[in-house]
Amino acid sequence: MAKSKLTTAIDVDHPALALYYATLAEYKSQGVHHEGAVSTAFENLLTALARQRGWVFIPLLSVTGRRIIPDGTIRDSHGLPRAYWEAKDTDDDLEQEIKKKIAKGYPLNNIIFEDTSVVSH
Repeated sequence: MAKSKLTTAIDVDHPALALYYATLAEYKSQGVHHEGAVSTAFENLLTALARQRGWVFIPLLSVTGRRIIPDGTIRDSHGLPRAYWEAKDTDDDLEQEIKKKIAKGYPLNNIIFEDTSVVSH
């Protein structure tokens, strides 16, 4: 039996991206732009892409032994962290927020600091 090859490429027409942009467009049409809502679209995107690799997206998982809780952690099938995600509000100064998270000790290996803007694709 041939082993399937995992790819890291995400084409612009990937269904998960289409759903992400469609969800943002729906939120925009409803006048919704706060982090708590629009970050769910990005969370769903990360969940779908992690699952594609056989990994799992876990929201609000504390980094072991620390009081650091990224908005999302992606783990592989062995429970090893592969990526982190930290959502910020579009009203925040993203650069300042990143500096705060770095100072607090957030993991910096493969992390996305993101402030989704409600835009249509």
